[in-house]
Amino acid sequence: MIESLNIKNYLSFKEEQVISFIASREKGNNPSEQENWFTQIGDTKLLKILIFIGNNGAGKTNALSAMGYLRHVAIDRFKDIEEKPDFEPFMLDDNSRKKPSELSIVYYIDEQKFSYHISVCKDYIVEESLILHDGRKTASVYKRSYDKEHTNISFGNACDLSVEDKRSLIVNTISNSSVLATFGSMNLTSTVLRSNYLYFRNEINMVSEPGFNPIDLLSDVKSLNDPEAKKVILKLLSSVDAKISDYEVKEHMFDLPRNFFEEAPHSVIEKFRKENPDGKFHQNELTFEHHTSRGDYPINFSMESRGTISMIRMIILIYDMIKNRRSSFIDEFSYSVHQLTMNLLMRMFLALSTKSQIVITTQSIAILLNRALRRDSIRICQKSEDGETQIQPINQSEVHKNKNLFKVYLDNDLEGLPFVEDKFDFDEFIRNIKDDLK
Repeated sequence: MIESLNIKNYLSFKEEQVISFIASREKGNNPSEQENWFTQIGDTKLLKILIFIGNNGAGKTNALSAMGYLRHVAIDRFKDIEEKPDFEPFMLDDNSRKKPSELSIVYYIDEQKFSYHISVCKDYIVEESLILHDGRKTASVYKRSYDKEHTNISFGNACDLSVEDKRSLIVNTISNSSVLATFGSMNLTSTVLRSNYLYFRNEINMVSEPGFNPIDLLSDVKSLNDPEAKKVILKLLSSVDAKISDYEVKEHMFDLPRNFFEEAPHSVIEKFRKENPDGKFHQNELTFEHHTSRGDYPINFSMESRGTISMIRMIILIYDMIKNRRSSFIDEFSYSVHQLTMNLLMRMFLALSTKSQIVITTQSIAILLNRALRRDSIRICQKSEDGETQIQPINQSEVHKNKNLFKVYLDNDLEGLPFVEDKFDFDEFIRNIKDDLK
């Protein structure tokens, strides 16, 4: 689980912004005793859900992108030293363009607390460190720096690599790749490095909801056919009155025409053979059974609404998080799905998850109508006059827990609105546009 994420000089972030997952003392208004908004590890209570709200272009997606970038640096290794690392600093300032992007994360693997820091410029990785926290004590796993066109790596007391493996890791870590990613590409023995590499690879999940193509659901046959997952999907579909009583996934196999192997590009043929060792084309068919007063009727996947498909995908995603303890970062959460259904999905996640987290952005401020929503789970994104993204939690001393957050937001007491409707002169707005169109 994540305790905090620090972002500096990355995309719309110039000055350092700290995103904390530590829960406040707020008790909340949970309608069910089974819902729990945080998980406690030692003395620390970590929120299971963070919600980013703000105007278009305020930097909500960039906050999620920072986590994706950090994950990318931690697990993806360049093979060629001539390749340049991805570098996207704050561009609305001459000095920031020349400075490195800096990202840090504090997280838990089971009960062990770690912090990982990376600093990247346009040509190489400037700094990198992995630290183990044991109570009030800290122990370095490794520290990496760049000086005079040379990468320096030093290992601390918390590193369990052998002397020979340390030398091998140093030799193979090139300037544009992280130590962690290099370790992950090699056959070296280290419990601490392996657990951290696998944490970034397996337990951080990036999801772009607007880019979701409903047809992609057909590729997730394993999840659709998982007996436990199917029970959850059907129970939730029944609970929200979707009229779907069952579904079935069938796989069809076809022989490709001979001219495919004669005319298709070599790369396409190789990819096909890799994905289909049996040499046949596989196509999945998904059929939903709809229950009506006149009987049950099968409906093909292609005829279902995007909202229904998105809802099923979200159920699978939440089921996966609950089962595998992942932290998922979801851009445009609740896309195409009714808000009441999304509230139910959130409540299900809070009740069933243990060490999983959801970090979401949303344009749907209707989520603020959720009466059980904790104030400390909300982050307001807004842009300064200089174009910098600033992330602010709700000031709990100013916004009472019994206040309607939806109304508080529309009154602009939380700031971040594109405009305040009560103070907006629509007639003048239209007159000005008419003048421009003359």
